[in-house]
Amino acid sequence: MVAGLVSLSLAAACSSGSGVKASGTSGSTSSTTGPSSSSNGVASPQVSVASGSASGASSPATATGGTKVAMLLTGAINDDDWNYVGYQALQQVKSQDHAETSYNENVGVADATEKANQFVSDGYKVVIFHGSELLNSAEKLAMADSDVTAIGQDATGALPNQAKNLWIVQLTFYPGEYALGYAAGLLANGGKACFISGLSVPSTISAANAALRGMKAANPSVQVAYTFTGDFDDATKGRQAAASMINDGCTSFVVHLNGAVPGVVQAIKDSGKDIPWLGLYTDKHGMDASHYVGGFEFNFSKAYTSIVSNIENGTRTGSYNLGSDISLTPLYNVTSAQNSAITKVFAAVQSGATKVPNLTSNVQVP
Repeated sequence: MVAGLVSLSLAAACSSGSGVKASGTSGSTSSTTGPSSSSNGVASPQVSVASGSASGASSPATATGGTKVAMLLTGAINDDDWNYVGYQALQQVKSQDHAETSYNENVGVADATEKANQFVSDGYKVVIFHGSELLNSAEKLAMADSDVTAIGQDATGALPNQAKNLWIVQLTFYPGEYALGYAAGLLANGGKACFISGLSVPSTISAANAALRGMKAANPSVQVAYTFTGDFDDATKGRQAAASMINDGCTSFVVHLNGAVPGVVQAIKDSGKDIPWLGLYTDKHGMDASHYVGGFEFNFSKAYTSIVSNIENGTRTGSYNLGSDISLTPLYNVTSAQNSAITKVFAAVQSGATKVPNLTSNVQVP
């Protein structure tokens, strides 16, 4: 049974003037255009994630006036996942903030500083590091060039001694992950409910802790397990890790991966078992209609357009809590009762009736 779209406002979006993915091969730089606009400002109505796929334009497209804004992405923009939604947000920056935009995809941690410096050499004044594993490079750029503003990501928000030309987007995954974990626990059907991600970093550690707690909330007796593959985008690693977990008894998954998601799907199909799974960022029903249950979507468009607007207005440092805009995808392959139970958990997270801790230091199996 399919549920309708449920909107969540997990926390008020905040910005104040005073948030990791795996590496890949370096890609080519392209420019984008923004086909649509969203409301400006830090606190504004929810923006829904667009679905589909995209590819880089072959030639630059410059808007009249505005700031030159570049983005480094850690994977391919046609992944229909993390990098796709980052790319879509950059299009919104171009459209709404009238910025000239460019991007570089498949940027590894080791390459990020070099790629960022190249954008600076080309006259870009704002560089977005779309991936919290690139935070160190964002900090380095901010410290090295006071004329450039960097936008980085971290799980906990504003940093101690944050540079005066650095914005931080707080990656608030954990409330939504709790609800996905609840669904996985509900659907484990006597087996293990499992969480799989790429790099073990604060945002994914927090996500794992929330998902495991959600699993136990759905079924206190359910066994839970987790793993980090070491790479968000390597489908082979995703398939191997998922296959190993299935052999160890995993019968449901929360999948916190990007380009590696198809590997997990392949492992599920290869097993010949009916293993439900949930994911992030976009509706992935088209990828695996038989097993995909749902997930949460959120869009970086409001965050990045708001931050760029603040920068253009002279506020070059601050933090932005991304947790304010999450929407539950339609739910698939569940009964009416399961649909209702999962939706109620999302509502409880939304209202604050269910408090989810942001535990970023280490995974604590409940």
